[in-house]
Amino acid sequence: MDKHKNHGLERQLGAGSLAINAINMTIGTGIFILPAYVAGYLGSMSFLAYLFCSLLMGLVMLCFAEMGSTETSTGGAYTMIENAFGPLAGFLSNTLFWLGYAILSDAAILNVMSDMLGIWFPIFNEYWFRVIFIFIVLVGFAIVNIRGLKSGVRMVNILTLLKLTPLVLLVVVGVFSLKFENLAMTALPDVSTFGAACLLLFFAFQGTETALNISGEMRDPGKTIPRGIFMGITGNIGHTF
Repeated sequence: MDKHKNHGLERQLGAGSLAINAINMTIGTGIFILPAYVAGYLGSMSFLAYLFCSLLMGLVMLCFAEMGSTETSTGGAYTMIENAFGPLAGFLSNTLFWLGYAILSDAAILNVMSDMLGIWFPIFNEYWFRVIFIFIVLVGFAIVNIRGLKSGVRMVNILTLLKLTPLVLLVVVGVFSLKFENLAMTALPDVSTFGAACLLLFFAFQGTETALNISGEMRDPGKTIPRGIFMGITGNIGHTF
């Protein structure tokens, strides 16, 4: 298979679009939920888990940046695996991706989002209302994809702004509620507890690599992809902290 095949797609996106898409893919419901669980595991030592996961994800994405500069067709990790190990490996990786990362992960996130909305609007706790709500959300995303690249870019920009706004407000408002006695560090966590917290938190860092699925629509991908990945990693580590 020609790894540079573009399948008729127009290359219109730059590094900024890739970075915004990477940030949007990373900021999900998990970033609003998982830090509370990590704090339950590690308390004031939670920052160690953030440092470890940031380092680990940074190394992973450096690999993706290098591979993305040479594998410039649409598909991201799927096309990289297929070109390196053959069609069977590509088929298996893509199947695991859409089953685990897409279907199961999205289902979990949509349910958590419904639970959060149910705190203020109890109707979201009703089974059939939740089913209809999730169906409408998925149909909406499908329509945006069908309409084309420009509609998708506009949606990503809007969603990224909507996601970053509460995080910024949380930091600004939270600064005035800090209690420094709660930040006192006592003893280092044991390896099993630290590992469990990191495994949970790592889910919040995932998503940047998915932005490479649109590599076939990037301008000058050999330069744009590494630059966009670096910008996306910087933004993701910043908002996660």
